[in-house]
Amino acid sequence: MIKKKISELPECTSFKGLWTIGVDIFNKSVRVSLEYIQSVVEGMKSATKNATDATSAANSAAQTADNAAQRAQAATTAANTATTNANNATAAAIEAKEDCEEVIAAAAELEPLNLVPTAMTVEYPSRLLVGNMAENFIRATLAPASVKPNVLFLGDDKAVSVTPDGRITILAAGISIIHVIPTCNVALYKTIQIKVSEPTVRLVTLSSIRLTANGNFRFN
Repeated sequence: MIKKKISELPECTSFKGLWTIGVDIFNKSVRVSLEYIQSVVEGMKSATKNATDATSAANSAAQTADNAAQRAQAATTAANTATTNANNATAAAIEAKEDCEEVIAAAAELEPLNLVPTAMTVEYPSRLLVGNMAENFIRATLAPASVKPNVLFLGDDKAVSVTPDGRITILAAGISIIHVIPTCNVALYKTIQIKVSEPTVRLVTLSSIRLTANGNFRFN
C-alpha cells in the first residue's frame, strides 16, 4: 500500500459522491454523505430566502394597507367636512327662505291694514312769479286716509327747489319738473311742472296800466 500526503491527493471541488465519518444518535460510527449535507444547507438557505421574501412582501402589503387606510381616513374626513358644509348651507338657505317668507307675509298684510296707498292727488301752483314772497307748497294727499303720508319730491332745481315737506323756493325764471312719489306705492307717482315767470304789469289797453283796488300795480 502506497501512502500519500494529503497535499498529494487530487483536488475535489464538489460534494457530490463524497462521504465523511460521523456518529449517529446511538453513538455508532456511520458514514455521512457530504452531498446530502450540502442539499440540506441549500434547502435551508432557500427556505430562509423565501421566508425573508415573504416577510418583505408582508411588510410591503402592511405599508400599502396603512397607506390605503390613511387615504380612506382622509377621504372620510373630507366627506364629513363636505357634509357639514352642505348641512350649514342648507340651514342658511332654509333660514333665508323663512326670512323671505316673513317679508312676503308682512308685505301681504300691508294692504289689508290700509298701509299701502291706493290713490294720490297733488295740489300745487303751476305758475309763479320771480320775487313772489308768499309761501307756496306742493301738497300730496294719499288715500285711504289711514296710510302714512310718506312722499318724496324729486326736482331738477332749475326754476324752483322743493324741500322734503313740499315747500317751494323760487330760484329763477324758467320751468321745473318735479316727481311726486309715495314711498309705499311708487306706481302712484305723478310728474308736475311749475313755470316761473318774470313779473309784468297788467295792462288795460296798450297805453293804460291796470291797478288793484288799493292803487298798487297788478302783475300778470
